Amino acid sequence: MVPRCLGDWLELPVVAISREMVEKRHAGLRKTTKQGTSGEAQANTVMHMLGTLLNFAAANYEIDGKPIILVNPVKRLSNNRQWYPHRRRQTVIPDHKLPAFYSAVMELRHQKVKDYLMLLLLTGLRRNEGKTLKWDNIDFQSKVLTIQAELAKNGNEHRLPLSDYLYEMLCRRYRERGNAEYVFPGQGGKHHMVDSDHVIQGVAEKANCPFILHDTRRTFLTLAERLALPYVVLKKLANHSGRNDTTFGYLVVDVERLREPMQLITNEFLRLCNHRKQ
Repeated sequence: MVPRCLGDWLELPVVAISREMVEKRHAGLRKTTKQGTSGEAQANTVMHMLGTLLNFAAANYEIDGKPIILVNPVKRLSNNRQWYPHRRRQTVIPDHKLPAFYSAVMELRHQKVKDYLMLLLLTGLRRNEGKTLKWDNIDFQSKVLTIQAELAKNGNEHRLPLSDYLYEMLCRRYRERGNAEYVFPGQGGKHHMVDSDHVIQGVAEKANCPFILHDTRRTFLTLAERLALPYVVLKKLANHSGRNDTTFGYLVVDVERLREPMQLITNEFLRLCNHRKQ
Protein backbone atom coordinates (compact mmCIF):
# COMPACT_ATOMS: atom_id res chain seq x y z
CA MET A 1 0.00 0.00 0.00
CA VAL A 2 1.40 3.41 -1.01
CA PRO A 3 1.31 5.97 1.83
CA ARG A 4 -1.11 8.83 1.18
CA CYS A 5 1.69 11.36 1.59
CA LEU A 6 3.59 9.73 -1.30
CA GLY A 7 0.64 9.49 -3.68
CA ASP A 8 0.85 13.04 -5.07
CA TRP A 9 4.54 12.53 -5.88
CA LEU A 10 3.72 9.57 -8.08
CA GLU A 11 2.02 12.01 -10.46
CA LEU A 12 5.30 13.88 -11.02
CA PRO A 13 7.63 12.95 -13.89
CA VAL A 14 10.39 10.95 -12.21
CA VAL A 15 13.04 13.14 -13.79
CA ALA A 16 11.50 16.14 -12.02
CA ILE A 17 12.20 14.79 -8.54
CA SER A 18 15.41 16.43 -7.35
CA ARG A 19 17.66 15.66 -4.40
CA GLU A 20 16.63 18.96 -2.78
CA MET A 21 12.94 18.02 -3.09
CA VAL A 22 13.60 14.65 -1.45
CA GLU A 23 15.52 16.27 1.40
CA LYS A 24 12.80 18.88 1.99
CA ARG A 25 9.95 16.37 1.83
CA HIS A 26 11.71 13.96 4.19
CA ALA A 27 12.14 16.74 6.77
CA GLY A 28 8.56 17.94 6.26
CA LEU A 29 7.10 14.51 7.00
CA ARG A 30 8.62 14.55 10.47
CA LYS A 31 5.60 15.70 12.44
CA THR A 32 3.62 14.22 15.30
CA THR A 33 1.12 11.58 14.15
CA LYS A 34 -2.39 10.95 15.49
CA GLN A 35 -0.92 8.06 17.51
CA GLY A 36 1.45 10.46 19.24
CA THR A 37 4.63 9.25 17.52
CA SER A 38 7.25 11.60 16.10
CA GLY A 39 6.60 10.79 12.46
CA GLU A 40 10.24 9.87 11.87
CA ALA A 41 9.44 6.26 11.02
CA GLN A 42 6.76 7.40 8.55
CA ALA A 43 9.17 9.84 6.90
CA ASN A 44 11.79 7.10 6.49
CA THR A 45 9.23 4.60 5.16
CA VAL A 46 7.92 7.04 2.54
CA MET A 47 11.40 7.83 1.28
CA HIS A 48 12.47 4.16 1.24
CA MET A 49 9.44 3.41 -0.93
CA LEU A 50 10.16 6.35 -3.20
CA GLY A 51 13.76 5.16 -3.56
CA THR A 52 12.57 1.68 -4.53
CA LEU A 53 10.17 3.08 -7.14
CA LEU A 54 12.88 5.28 -8.63
CA ASN A 55 15.31 2.35 -8.76
CA PHE A 56 12.70 0.39 -10.69
CA ALA A 57 12.20 3.29 -13.10
CA ALA A 58 15.97 3.61 -13.61
CA ALA A 59 16.28 -0.11 -14.37
CA ASN A 60 13.32 -0.35 -16.75
CA TYR A 61 12.93 2.96 -18.60
CA GLU A 62 15.28 4.80 -20.94
CA ILE A 63 15.52 8.05 -22.89
CA ASP A 64 17.67 7.91 -26.03
CA GLY A 65 19.23 4.66 -24.82
CA LYS A 66 20.13 6.02 -21.38
CA PRO A 67 18.40 5.25 -18.05
CA ILE A 68 15.68 7.75 -17.26
CA ILE A 69 17.39 8.32 -13.89
CA LEU A 70 21.17 8.33 -13.60
CA VAL A 71 21.36 8.97 -9.85
CA ASN A 72 18.56 8.14 -7.45
CA PRO A 73 17.88 11.43 -5.57
CA VAL A 74 16.93 9.50 -2.42
CA LYS A 75 20.60 8.52 -2.05
CA ARG A 76 21.19 12.06 -0.80
CA LEU A 77 19.65 11.05 2.52
CA SER A 78 22.24 8.28 2.90
CA ASN A 79 25.15 10.38 1.68
CA ASN A 80 24.33 13.14 4.16
CA ARG A 81 23.33 10.73 6.93
CA GLN A 82 19.87 12.24 7.16
CA TRP A 83 17.84 9.10 7.78
CA TYR A 84 16.15 9.28 11.15
CA PRO A 85 17.45 6.70 13.65
CA HIS A 86 15.21 3.71 14.24
CA ARG A 87 13.74 3.96 17.73
CA ARG A 88 11.61 0.98 18.65
CA ARG A 89 8.61 2.04 20.70
CA GLN A 90 8.74 0.53 24.18
CA THR A 91 5.39 1.57 25.66
CA VAL A 92 3.11 -0.94 27.34
CA ILE A 93 0.04 -0.71 29.57
CA PRO A 94 1.63 -1.11 33.03
CA ASP A 95 0.19 -3.51 35.57
CA HIS A 96 -1.04 -0.79 37.91
CA LYS A 97 -2.99 0.83 35.05
CA LEU A 98 -4.70 -2.36 33.85
CA PRO A 99 -7.68 -2.10 36.27
CA ALA A 100 -8.42 1.45 35.07
CA PHE A 101 -7.87 0.42 31.43
CA TYR A 102 -10.22 -2.54 31.80
CA SER A 103 -12.85 -0.42 33.56
CA ALA A 104 -12.69 2.24 30.82
CA VAL A 105 -13.06 -0.43 28.12
CA MET A 106 -16.05 -1.99 29.87
CA GLU A 107 -17.75 1.42 30.03
CA LEU A 108 -17.65 1.84 26.24
CA ARG A 109 -20.99 2.16 24.52
CA HIS A 110 -20.55 -0.53 21.87
CA GLN A 111 -20.01 -4.15 22.87
CA LYS A 112 -18.07 -4.97 19.72
CA VAL A 113 -15.45 -2.32 20.55
CA LYS A 114 -15.10 -3.73 24.08
CA ASP A 115 -14.65 -7.23 22.67
CA TYR A 116 -12.22 -6.03 20.00
CA LEU A 117 -9.94 -4.33 22.53
CA MET A 118 -10.04 -7.35 24.82
CA LEU A 119 -9.20 -9.65 21.90
CA LEU A 120 -6.12 -7.56 21.07
CA LEU A 121 -5.00 -7.52 24.71
CA LEU A 122 -5.49 -11.27 25.26
CA THR A 123 -4.01 -12.49 21.96
CA GLY A 124 -1.32 -9.96 21.02
CA LEU A 125 -2.80 -9.70 17.53
CA ARG A 126 -2.02 -6.66 15.43
CA ARG A 127 -4.91 -4.23 14.95
CA ASN A 128 -5.47 -5.19 11.30
CA GLU A 129 -5.39 -8.92 12.13
CA GLY A 130 -8.03 -8.40 14.78
CA LYS A 131 -10.49 -6.19 12.94
CA THR A 132 -10.39 -8.27 9.71
CA LEU A 133 -11.04 -11.55 11.54
CA LYS A 134 -13.88 -13.51 9.87
CA TRP A 135 -16.13 -16.18 11.30
CA ASP A 136 -14.56 -18.60 8.81
CA ASN A 137 -11.31 -18.07 10.74
CA ILE A 138 -12.79 -19.36 14.02
CA ASP A 139 -12.91 -23.10 14.64
CA PHE A 140 -15.26 -23.45 17.61
CA GLN A 141 -14.86 -27.22 17.75
CA SER A 142 -11.07 -27.04 18.10
CA LYS A 143 -11.22 -23.67 19.91
CA VAL A 144 -8.65 -22.14 17.54
CA LEU A 145 -8.55 -18.86 15.62
CA THR A 146 -6.53 -18.47 12.44
CA ILE A 147 -4.98 -15.40 10.86
CA GLN A 148 -4.65 -16.07 7.15
CA ALA A 149 -1.17 -15.82 5.66
CA GLU A 150 -2.13 -12.93 3.39
CA LEU A 151 -3.18 -10.84 6.40
CA ALA A 152 -0.24 -11.71 8.65
CA LYS A 153 2.67 -9.25 8.62
CA ASN A 154 5.28 -11.95 7.93
CA GLY A 155 3.14 -13.83 5.42
CA ASN A 156 2.86 -16.92 7.65
CA GLU A 157 -0.47 -18.33 8.78
CA HIS A 158 -0.96 -17.78 12.50
CA ARG A 159 -3.04 -20.16 14.63
CA LEU A 160 -3.85 -19.46 18.26
CA PRO A 161 -5.84 -21.56 20.75
CA LEU A 162 -8.67 -19.73 22.49
CA SER A 163 -8.59 -19.27 26.25
CA ASP A 164 -11.86 -19.83 28.11
CA TYR A 165 -12.60 -16.08 28.23
CA LEU A 166 -12.04 -15.63 24.50
CA TYR A 167 -14.02 -18.74 23.61
CA GLU A 168 -17.03 -17.57 25.61
CA MET A 169 -16.77 -14.06 24.19
CA LEU A 170 -16.60 -15.31 20.60
CA CYS A 171 -19.46 -17.75 21.17
CA ARG A 172 -21.61 -14.84 22.37
CA ARG A 173 -20.64 -12.74 19.36
CA TYR A 174 -21.38 -15.66 17.03
CA ARG A 175 -24.89 -16.07 18.46
CA GLU A 176 -25.52 -12.37 17.85
CA ARG A 177 -23.76 -12.13 14.46
CA GLY A 178 -26.81 -11.88 12.21
CA ASN A 179 -25.56 -11.97 8.61
CA ALA A 180 -22.15 -10.46 9.40
CA GLU A 181 -19.15 -12.07 7.73
CA TYR A 182 -16.68 -10.42 10.10
CA VAL A 183 -16.34 -10.98 13.82
CA PHE A 184 -16.21 -7.20 14.23
CA PRO A 185 -18.41 -5.86 11.43
CA GLY A 186 -18.67 -2.29 10.24
CA GLN A 187 -21.76 -0.14 9.95
CA GLY A 188 -24.81 -2.13 8.89
CA GLY A 189 -22.92 -5.41 9.30
CA LYS A 190 -20.98 -4.88 6.09
CA HIS A 191 -17.22 -5.23 5.74
CA HIS A 192 -15.16 -4.95 8.94
CA MET A 193 -15.06 -2.27 11.61
CA VAL A 194 -12.79 0.76 11.31
CA ASP A 195 -10.63 1.85 14.22
CA SER A 196 -11.86 5.06 15.82
CA ASP A 197 -9.11 7.31 17.16
CA HIS A 198 -11.52 9.28 19.36
CA VAL A 199 -12.74 6.08 21.04
CA ILE A 200 -9.16 5.00 21.82
CA GLN A 201 -8.39 8.49 23.06
CA GLY A 202 -11.48 8.35 25.29
CA VAL A 203 -10.32 5.09 26.90
CA ALA A 204 -6.84 6.52 27.38
CA GLU A 205 -8.16 9.66 29.06
CA LYS A 206 -10.62 7.84 31.30
CA ALA A 207 -7.93 5.37 32.40
CA ASN A 208 -5.30 8.14 32.62
CA CYS A 209 -3.12 5.83 30.53
CA PRO A 210 -2.03 7.07 27.08
CA PHE A 211 -1.69 4.16 24.65
CA ILE A 212 -1.91 3.15 21.01
CA LEU A 213 -3.41 -0.12 19.84
CA HIS A 214 -0.02 -1.71 19.18
CA ASP A 215 0.77 -1.24 22.88
CA THR A 216 -1.66 -4.07 23.62
CA ARG A 217 0.59 -6.40 21.61
CA ARG A 218 3.68 -5.31 23.53
CA THR A 219 1.76 -5.67 26.79
CA PHE A 220 0.68 -9.20 25.87
CA LEU A 221 4.21 -10.34 25.03
CA THR A 222 5.74 -8.58 28.02
CA LEU A 223 3.37 -10.34 30.39
CA ALA A 224 3.95 -13.66 28.61
CA GLU A 225 7.70 -13.30 29.08
CA ARG A 226 7.20 -12.48 32.75
CA LEU A 227 5.36 -15.77 33.18
CA ALA A 228 8.65 -17.46 32.21
CA LEU A 229 7.23 -19.05 29.07
CA PRO A 230 9.85 -20.67 26.79
CA TYR A 231 11.36 -18.43 24.14
CA VAL A 232 10.06 -20.61 21.31
CA VAL A 233 6.53 -20.25 22.72
CA LEU A 234 6.88 -16.46 22.83
CA LYS A 235 8.00 -16.47 19.19
CA LYS A 236 5.04 -18.60 18.16
CA LEU A 237 2.56 -16.50 20.15
CA ALA A 238 3.90 -13.42 18.37
CA ASN A 239 3.98 -15.18 14.97
CA HIS A 240 7.55 -14.06 14.43
CA SER A 241 9.18 -15.87 11.53
CA GLY A 242 12.61 -16.56 13.02
CA ARG A 243 14.18 -16.31 9.55
CA ASN A 244 17.54 -15.39 11.07
CA ASP A 245 17.41 -18.21 13.61
CA THR A 246 18.39 -21.51 12.00
CA THR A 247 17.48 -23.63 15.03
CA PHE A 248 14.05 -22.02 15.33
CA GLY A 249 13.37 -22.96 11.71
CA TYR A 250 13.65 -26.65 12.63
CA LEU A 251 11.20 -26.45 15.53
CA VAL A 252 7.58 -27.37 14.88
CA VAL A 253 5.27 -26.15 17.63
CA ASP A 254 1.76 -27.54 17.39
CA VAL A 255 -1.08 -25.16 18.23
CA GLU A 256 -1.99 -27.34 21.22
CA ARG A 257 1.44 -26.58 22.68
CA LEU A 258 0.23 -23.00 23.00
CA ARG A 259 -3.09 -23.74 24.70
CA GLU A 260 -1.84 -23.82 28.29
CA PRO A 261 0.33 -20.70 27.84
CA MET A 262 -2.61 -18.82 26.32
CA GLN A 263 -4.81 -19.76 29.26
CA LEU A 264 -2.11 -18.71 31.73
CA ILE A 265 -1.75 -15.34 30.02
CA THR A 266 -5.50 -14.72 30.02
CA ASN A 267 -5.82 -15.72 33.67
CA GLU A 268 -3.04 -13.34 34.66
CA PHE A 269 -4.51 -10.46 32.67
CA LEU A 270 -7.95 -10.97 34.20
CA ARG A 271 -6.41 -11.08 37.67
CA LEU A 272 -4.49 -7.85 37.06
CA CYS A 273 -7.61 -6.21 35.60
CA ASN A 274 -9.67 -7.15 38.67
CA HIS A 275 -12.09 -8.93 36.37
CA ARG A 276 -15.09 -10.49 38.06
CA LYS A 277 -16.85 -13.24 36.11
CA GLN A 278 -20.52 -12.45 35.61
